[in-house]
Amino acid sequence: MCSNTPVKLTDLSTVDFGTVSRLDIYWNNAVANPVDSIDQNPANKTYSNLYPDFQNPTKKLYQVKLVARSGNSAKCADSTYQTITINQSPK
Repeated sequence: MCSNTPVKLTDLSTVDFGTVSRLDIYWNNAVANPVDSIDQNPANKTYSNLYPDFQNPTKKLYQVKLVARSGNSAKCADSTYQTITINQSPK
């Protein structure tokens, strides 16, 4: 992926009973707050983020964290991580 192209993810989170009630997406897990927090019907939707365009260094690594929550309790949550590589945009 290049720094001038949006990164997209599709949420496929499920729960044993009920529905996913909230989704937090940390596009850069080093940042304390989620960039996107979705409270209504987050499942099976596609979300995107455009990282800053850069030329140097030639690539950057970001760790994306997705947290799916069920019900009104913060305790009913599960998360997954994915490290992505963003390359410099073409000149």
